[in-house]
Amino acid sequence: MLRRAQAPPLASLARALTTLRTEAQLASPPSRLLLPRALQQCLDPAELYPADAPALAWLEQLRVGLALDEVAAGHPDQDNTSSLAALAGLCQSKDLVLQDLARGEEVVGKVLLATYHAAKGREFDTVILPGLVQGLIPRDVPGGGNRWRKPTEAELEEQRRTFYVALTRAESTVTMIVGPGYETKNGYWISHGPSAFVIEMVRRLFPKEET
Repeated sequence: MLRRAQAPPLASLARALTTLRTEAQLASPPSRLLLPRALQQCLDPAELYPADAPALAWLEQLRVGLALDEVAAGHPDQDNTSSLAALAGLCQSKDLVLQDLARGEEVVGKVLLATYHAAKGREFDTVILPGLVQGLIPRDVPGGGNRWRKPTEAELEEQRRTFYVALTRAESTVTMIVGPGYETKNGYWISHGPSAFVIEMVRRLFPKEET
């Protein structure tokens, strides 16, 4: 089951947007009130946006009013850029209206497949994390041509934080699927053992047991 939390206040959203802008190395607003006012104008305007109006039009207003495309383009997490485009495409293909985005969501008796990034802010009774093998999670990084390299310390820390986000989406149960390796799209078997994140976690939880 997926439950949505109550919408955060504008002040919290403004702090989050400020953090994203800083991470994207964008210039600070000329006034500390600029972002809260922009958020209020987009999310809580004096003239309310009709609930049955197209969600795509509202989303475009949000992207322009908060410069979300600029933030996404400069942010080190490049999934932000594809997420905006994916949401816009979904609004267009499904003819969503604003109330479709605003209403609560509940999934019962079904499996919801999502990326780690897409799971941010969500909660589930049960979470299953497959593919926890070294080379995938943490993943190797393209090093040019057909070569791959190990992530740097900074890249590894970012991947660890993302893994933590996925791990903590569960309210009740987490199932982690590990293995000795994985098969590439070209049919090659890569065997580097279970994910270092899982090994590290087990060693911390059970320091006196063999891992």
